[in-house]
Amino acid sequence: VAAAMGRTSRGVLRLEMCRSLSESLSRLMAPELLVPPDETGASEWREYCSSGSAVEWWSAFSAVYSHAARWAQRKAAHAPFCLDLMARMLALASRDGSAPGGPAFASSKLHSQLLLLLAAALRRETARQAVLPTAAFYVGALPAQYVA
Repeated sequence: VAAAMGRTSRGVLRLEMCRSLSESLSRLMAPELLVPPDETGASEWREYCSSGSAVEWWSAFSAVYSHAARWAQRKAAHAPFCLDLMARMLALASRDGSAPGGPAFASSKLHSQLLLLLAAALRRETARQAVLPTAAFYVGALPAQYVA
């Protein structure tokens, strides 16, 4: 996926990639939040995260996040949907069920970077309405150590 993201320049395609990834990652990494909840999927996710093969997953996850961050920084019109994906990815990685690789990925550096990007987007009047729900979601999903 990250390789395809690197070759994608059209905004409509970037939008659809971000939306699809956001939906797919949410279903995969937090199936217990689905309606109805998928407890089997949740236990499978926790089991996978604790296995040795999860290292490759988190490497690919990081590459996808990096592409979304570049898109958000380079083109203001793409920032709202890229920031939404980035916020969702950090929230999902920070969940207890994603340990140990998820919390390692969701470092304070990435949280700080996202907060700065969200603040910059919120200052732009043209993006404020689109970014405000993402900012609210993200603040609500912040791990406890960042809220205290």
